[in-house]
Amino acid sequence: ATPRHRRAAVMREQFQKLDPPQGRNDYLAALNAFQQVSLSDPGSALARRQLYMAYGEANSWVALDAEARGAITRDANDTDAWLARGVVAVREGRFAAADTMFAEARRRMGEPAFRAFAPLTLLLQPKAYLEIQRFPDSVRFSAASPAEQARIEAEFWNYSDPRAATAFNEAQLEFYARVAYADFRFAIDAPRSRGSNSDRGRIYIRFGPPDDVFRTDVLAWVYNTDMIIYFVPPFRLSQLEHIVLRDSLLVMEPRSWSTMPVVRRTLPLRARAARFRATADSLDVVVAAAVPVVLLVGDTELGGKLPIDLHLDVSDPNARLVGDETRRTYVNRDSLPAAINATWLRRLGRGSNIVRVDADQPDVERTARTILDATVDSTSGFGMSDLLLGTGARPATDVAPARWHNVSVAPTVGVLTWASPLSIVWENYDFAADSAKARFRTEIALQRTFKNNLRGLIARIGANLKDFVEQDGSGTGRVGVSYDQTRAANAILTDYISLNLDGQVPGPYRLTVTVTDLVTGKTTSRRTDFVLTRD
Repeated sequence: ATPRHRRAAVMREQFQKLDPPQGRNDYLAALNAFQQVSLSDPGSALARRQLYMAYGEANSWVALDAEARGAITRDANDTDAWLARGVVAVREGRFAAADTMFAEARRRMGEPAFRAFAPLTLLLQPKAYLEIQRFPDSVRFSAASPAEQARIEAEFWNYSDPRAATAFNEAQLEFYARVAYADFRFAIDAPRSRGSNSDRGRIYIRFGPPDDVFRTDVLAWVYNTDMIIYFVPPFRLSQLEHIVLRDSLLVMEPRSWSTMPVVRRTLPLRARAARFRATADSLDVVVAAAVPVVLLVGDTELGGKLPIDLHLDVSDPNARLVGDETRRTYVNRDSLPAAINATWLRRLGRGSNIVRVDADQPDVERTARTILDATVDSTSGFGMSDLLLGTGARPATDVAPARWHNVSVAPTVGVLTWASPLSIVWENYDFAADSAKARFRTEIALQRTFKNNLRGLIARIGANLKDFVEQDGSGTGRVGVSYDQTRAANAILTDYISLNLDGQVPGPYRLTVTVTDLVTGKTTSRRTDFVLTRD
């Protein structure tokens, strides 16, 4: 019944970590024995693996790298040595070098052997106990065609990459390092199999090295996420209980990259996407992002103008990169804004597209990132676009706007202050005509989505050349307005409203726009959330 974060705290308070000098003499004796065996038989792969295990256990990366380099000098095709050097490079944060080491191991092993060494199934759900994961479980993945497996793998690594602007994928290199380390270190757990197939090996591959290790009556790995993994002696569980317990653990949380320093320096970034119809098989997607400048550079001792690199990439349903753009902006350390806004427009084809936004501060090596799904499904028929949130919406010309881009608006991620009225722009599609006229009703509903003892809500809604001042007298935190329009029939009818909540309670709100075609009675609806702040 104890909350997870308290269990981790109690563990750290009441038990001693398994660190040297505890067990130091035994470790040195074992290391000396492994070294003697290796000296007596330099060609023994088993002896080298035992040395790799011992050096890895103590995080002796310099010694491990020296041993592996010596092995490569004797035999350039020693793939274990290339893998060991890759482990060292990753643990030292030298990802470019790690990329080279694992590429050499892959080339010398051959593609089939390397894929068997580090299959994606080691990171997927073991079985489809619950349909909650973005990626398929290992059973469905293994049953997929080679082409589909390649697509899933490409999407998986694009989704996992912590820094898209670099030439390599740090998470993928971390995965290779975890598998190689598990094979070296935990081979003793699986003498007739690979160390990566042991319990400790599986957990290490999925979650990385633990931050603390304790022994109570069982071995416990504690992570800074407050996750605790207990390794229970085999005699305490039946084989079925063991499998069910292990697999159920990996349903909700099959993997994590949180042990990586580069991930720990990665911050969340607010962004949102709004989709509008373009051609018969595509949509125009407006991406708005708010870069958390203060969080990125606020505690650095650097002064003057600091660069921030904004990176956007888009992957199509086949996991191919179809849009890639980097732009650099500067902020002044002496007068930092809380955030800076950025906007992109991309045309996307049918299917599930992935839009990724990264903001990188190269001097402090800190990144903010987010990933958005941009699915292109309906491109014809009755309906409406997403709601584009912004500020200052007004017609770009004296002519009534025919499309969303004819409305001058500054897109936002939906965090606004009292002094910034919110604008919402959208398009209505394929309304029926009655005497060459489209007749439709628009309903605007604003709901406070947090609990508050204050009664009432007042909103000024500007729509269709009218201002509606609505007040909630019931205390439900909800107001609404409805108005009818008659326009010349057109395949696309563009609309927008402004929303003024000056002086209202800060917090999260939800806006719902419902449109009814009064000719056919058909109804469509969209909703969006936003946050009101004081400053």
